[in-house]
Amino acid sequence: MDVFDKCHDFVRDISPQRRAGMSLFYRAVDPMDGRYAVRNGRRLLMLGSNDYLGLTHDPRVKRAAADAVLAHGSSSCGARINNGTTTLHQRLEEKLAEIKGVERVMVFSNGFMAMLGTIATLAGPGDVVFCDQENHASLIDGCRASGAEVRVFRHNDTRHLARILAEYDHARGKLIVVDGVFSQTGHIIDLPEIVRLAAEHGARVMLDDAHGTGVLGAHGHGTAEHHGLQGRIDLVGGTFSKALGAVGGFIGSTGDVIEYMQFACRAHMFTAAPPVSIVASVLKVLEILESEPERRERMFAHARLLQQGLRDVGFTVLDSATPITPVITGDYGGALRMATRLEQEGIFVNPIGPPAVPPNMARLRLTPTAAHTEEDLRFVIDTMARVAQEVGVLARCA
Repeated sequence: MDVFDKCHDFVRDISPQRRAGMSLFYRAVDPMDGRYAVRNGRRLLMLGSNDYLGLTHDPRVKRAAADAVLAHGSSSCGARINNGTTTLHQRLEEKLAEIKGVERVMVFSNGFMAMLGTIATLAGPGDVVFCDQENHASLIDGCRASGAEVRVFRHNDTRHLARILAEYDHARGKLIVVDGVFSQTGHIIDLPEIVRLAAEHGARVMLDDAHGTGVLGAHGHGTAEHHGLQGRIDLVGGTFSKALGAVGGFIGSTGDVIEYMQFACRAHMFTAAPPVSIVASVLKVLEILESEPERRERMFAHARLLQQGLRDVGFTVLDSATPITPVITGDYGGALRMATRLEQEGIFVNPIGPPAVPPNMARLRLTPTAAHTEEDLRFVIDTMARVAQEVGVLARCA
């Protein structure tokens, strides 16, 4: 048995229909600005990016990144624990701690590894981790890697969580792991009840606020601020690759927890530090987030326009309190046909199918941003309605 056999079998068994669908993934798209990207020489309206605030091409953000490279070079070529920590990294950690209402924050090079590494470091054999069934893959993989007992509870179902929490002795180490905003639905976690149950059962709460940071709350500080729970979450983390317009991740908690993580989290200790260009750009985005609240207001106005407009023309759009706009097609083939035709019409969207979502719940995932215009979104609504009729999707959604 060769370890490569699974690879050969996978490629050999790809049908022509499936191969055509696979062409919609790993598409090369070169961003032009917050609205448009170029693919094969054609300009596409970008509705597949998580650049919620439209800041990835803001001249101030690009200048901050460029100035940091000119001052500090392209990389430290080392891990944070050795030579990879700069004063910029420290400034970013201090700012994120302030925003999240925690004592200390630790910045990672990658959001996935921040989540996986935190769970795998803090939970272990003898502990129990409680994981929402629609959590991001980074949280799921962290639960698996920890060696702890893993209990999955139904999506955002705190009554189910309460029942399984009650099965364990109070003295047992327990960690409840949840997303703040769920990436494929736009649902917001019932954080107040999660926090109440954790206190009742002697558990800790870990919140992955990837899609909430910069989006939710009176100041865009995230899901905890949205629920009035800022400073009351045991572990709060996220990524820079959504509203913060970069790449990387972070985790925040008490001083003791973060100091322990610095010397125990292998995903952090043995990974090169985030480049200063990234750190400087995130610092600039956080500054703009505070000074320009109208960006979030515009983002939410665009989300409401798009979601209601798609419902008005007959689409099934899941309820979402965020810009994440899931348009249900039912079967995956319909999602692939829609995405293919929309690209031909000048619109980039992401088709989503199993195992990322349940069977018969395939969808197009659209994300309107602050950078779009009302005219852009009306064009999307009109074009999607026409294309859906052409490919036979809308009748099943209506």
